[in-house]
Amino acid sequence: RRGSRNIWRRRPICKEKSEITMTNNQDDDSTTDHEDDGNDEHCHDDQSTNNSKNNNKNSPTYQSGKFDPLDKSHYPNWNWDHVHSYVAIRRASAYSQQQIEQIAHHDVVMLEKSNGTSAYGSVEEGTRQAAARIKAVNPSVKILFYLNSMVHYPRYEANKSFQLDWATRKRKNPDKYFKFMNRYYYYDHRNLDFRAWWINRALEMLDNEHIDGVFVDGICATPNRRGYGKGYEQAYIETATELRERLPPGKLLIGNALKNGANNPLGGIGNIQHLQYLDGSYLERWYFTPKSIVKTMELMREALKEGRIVMLKAVPDERDAVPKWDEETSLEEVMQSPDMTMDERYALVERMIRYPLAIFLLIVEPHAYLSYCYGVNADPKNTRNGRAVFDCERFKELKRKLGKALGPYVKEDEDGEFVFSREFEFLKVWVDIESREVRLEEKSGG
Repeated sequence: RRGSRNIWRRRPICKEKSEITMTNNQDDDSTTDHEDDGNDEHCHDDQSTNNSKNNNKNSPTYQSGKFDPLDKSHYPNWNWDHVHSYVAIRRASAYSQQQIEQIAHHDVVMLEKSNGTSAYGSVEEGTRQAAARIKAVNPSVKILFYLNSMVHYPRYEANKSFQLDWATRKRKNPDKYFKFMNRYYYYDHRNLDFRAWWINRALEMLDNEHIDGVFVDGICATPNRRGYGKGYEQAYIETATELRERLPPGKLLIGNALKNGANNPLGGIGNIQHLQYLDGSYLERWYFTPKSIVKTMELMREALKEGRIVMLKAVPDERDAVPKWDEETSLEEVMQSPDMTMDERYALVERMIRYPLAIFLLIVEPHAYLSYCYGVNADPKNTRNGRAVFDCERFKELKRKLGKALGPYVKEDEDGEFVFSREFEFLKVWVDIESREVRLEEKSGG
């Protein structure tokens, strides 16, 4: 079958050289004492890691001796001046010109599902229209089209040719279908006709000059689930591999793949082996426990060492407020107030930025991008989380002068089990992941 390859029948991740030293027990949340020995190949020059192909025989992503096939010359712009950002955003109606200019501030833009559906009739046309307007403001921004690997979301033009036989049926009750949130069908990648339809959706969007790549969501949900039947994850991998092979030159393929709790036969620990066909990964929901945060840091460091793009999503948390959160109501309740101005919303959200920023600074390398936002729905008529706070240009903390990193992060054992630090030319970072205490100290010249 087209797309089926031996590259997915991998040996276990090499633990002798890999930065990732997690056990194979998915439920084990213990951290590792392994620290960087200073001999790894982290790049501290702006582009040198990412414009060359890796041939790392100890790579956890590639089989010993396998040559990395990905071309990194078309990656987004990056340097050590300050934190670089991305944004995931959607609005069913047309964006205001002010919002277009705010979106264009970022290095990478992922136009989420539902973009422009009420204004232009479909996700595809809404995405094309928004992309053209963003590029008119900032031609260098990289724009990604949203495509879910598993869930059949509505309002796509391509859905007119979707066939119900391509949905996943319950094995013990084949008259019933699996549905996400009891609303949306799940795709069945074992069906070759479906596979062709799904791939062509991506390729047709990439024909547009303003679309720089595809963002594949839901990869973490592709392993076999009870009732799906055998071969489901392998079938998805074959689909994704074929899309990678047919991707036009200069286009990006990013996925929601890396996750600290994942440990699948094909995806590997943390799903890192999905990076074989991806240019990089988005990471979300990584911040629940100190141990899970440390595992996420290890995953990101390994991906960046192999020249992959990392897009870390961070969200405001009341525990991180400076000064301390002393409101009687929750952040969510405060942010939903119709009387709150956008300036007040941005000021409130920035009070909580230092902790996730410190985590990101511990691992930042070319090409790591941070999104710090409240909500993805930019429609001001959305009463729940509309008027999203997403413009990273407005957060002063993200404009701190960094300079090149002087080394990888260091575990400060004398200060505590989850205390880490890192130093840049113009900034020192210290963070206690457990207590959430952060110190950002500017150095002379910063």
